[in-house]
Amino acid sequence: MVWLSTALGLLIGAFLWVNEFPDYSADRKSDKRTLVVRLGRKRAGYIFVFGILISFVMLLAAPFVARLSLGVWLGLAGLPFAIFAAFRVLMAPESTTRIVPAQIATLLAFVLFALGTGAGALIR
Repeated sequence: MVWLSTALGLLIGAFLWVNEFPDYSADRKSDKRTLVVRLGRKRAGYIFVFGILISFVMLLAAPFVARLSLGVWLGLAGLPFAIFAAFRVLMAPESTTRIVPAQIATLLAFVLFALGTGAGALIR
């Protein structure tokens, strides 16, 4: 279960990360040195996508590495939302109006990931 918790934690981290994008200009003007400000939105977008990618790779590997039931793959229900969010951030990291739907999609991705893996872990 530590394996799945780590994967979920990375996905939640991606959600927190993408929520920093709309604050970029205000943070920069007020001299807040957040990681998104330090890296710039484009590079920060790559880290966002990497976090999502690692989360779902860990989910796919969970039955083999952590010897969990294949039922944990129910967490893949969040994958379409994660893919949508990743493309939104990669295609327009500078556009707040394009990032907001990515924030919502990332939230849905991690909630469905958590619900799916939780339910799937109960299946034996």
